[in-house]
Amino acid sequence: MVMENNRKQDRKVVHKIVQWTDGVRARKGEIQDVSDKGVFLSPSWTPTENIKPGDVIEILVDGPDGPVEIQAEVRWSGSSDSNHSEGIGLQSTDGKNLAELLEIEDDKASE
Repeated sequence: MVMENNRKQDRKVVHKIVQWTDGVRARKGEIQDVSDKGVFLSPSWTPTENIKPGDVIEILVDGPDGPVEIQAEVRWSGSSDSNHSEGIGLQSTDGKNLAELLEIEDDKASE
């Protein structure tokens, strides 16, 4: 399924490897774009269980002061034209500013 762009906020392209879990087992994936409240996650392999809108996953991001856990709700899954890959559209459920968190890490990595 190809998803059309219904985003309320612009996204910034990032390439951040993260760990995540759908409650079945820990996995790795790549966050390919980010806004203040959402990310597009390209999993490194297909989840064991079907992931569907409304499911909540946990993402572990290496932050400047150590690992940061993010809870996010699945908004959609499928093919993303803008990212040219299969993945999961996620929205933060814990109030963290995702763009700020990932930009801080990107800036620190470039120093």
